[in-house]
Amino acid sequence: MFQPEEKNLAEIIAKARFSIPGIAKTEEVFKVARYHPACFMAVARRSKFDPKSPVAEGFIAVLPLTALGLRILALGSFDATKPDLRLVAGPEERPAGIYLWCVYLPGPLAAGMALFMERFSSDQYAGVNIYARPVTEDGKRFSQVLGFTHGTTIDSIEAPSVWVFSRKSTLPLYDSYIPHSGKKDVGITIARTFDDLMRVTAVRNSVYIGEQECPFDEEYDGNDLSATHLLASLVMSQ
Repeated sequence: MFQPEEKNLAEIIAKARFSIPGIAKTEEVFKVARYHPACFMAVARRSKFDPKSPVAEGFIAVLPLTALGLRILALGSFDATKPDLRLVAGPEERPAGIYLWCVYLPGPLAAGMALFMERFSSDQYAGVNIYARPVTEDGKRFSQVLGFTHGTTIDSIEAPSVWVFSRKSTLPLYDSYIPHSGKKDVGITIARTFDDLMRVTAVRNSVYIGEQECPFDEEYDGNDLSATHLLASLVMSQ
């Protein structure tokens, strides 16, 4: 995956027009790409990729939308053929939603979606839902395979024509501790960091080895780094 020069960009868009109707004019694509270069990502097979002269075989185009842009999308008034840049988040902004503007990944290039998901998992985009409005039957089937669901609600606005790939994490019942929230007296969280693991070790050392005199070899079997540890926390009221 790479960001193509405008000449290569124009060539791959022209090729995609044979398969996908209604693609924005090339000038509009250039306008968006100049405003936010990460909006357009070219894809090529590794076996054919030349870093000195890269040639796109497919592409993924997105529009990272502001909160207003996302609401306009939900209302069905968003014009993807001529995007209003006031509705597109800037290169350094965290968007309210990521609109999958156009995907052209014929044949084995479909695997390029994994690279897209990896790139848009950075802190700037992590947890931001991805939205789409597939216009072809192939596009709809592809969206279903990717895990998109048809129809959603955005800011209490019903959007039956919009597909969504939810990236909002839902905490399970055994992960209920929210630091500094003041909402729970007792909570449980999964040990995710090395600091958490040290807390687990401190508790086990104090309780099982210190108080109950369990043998060290019995308490530590070498599997701690591959196990799931749960920490219960008591939040003292003020």
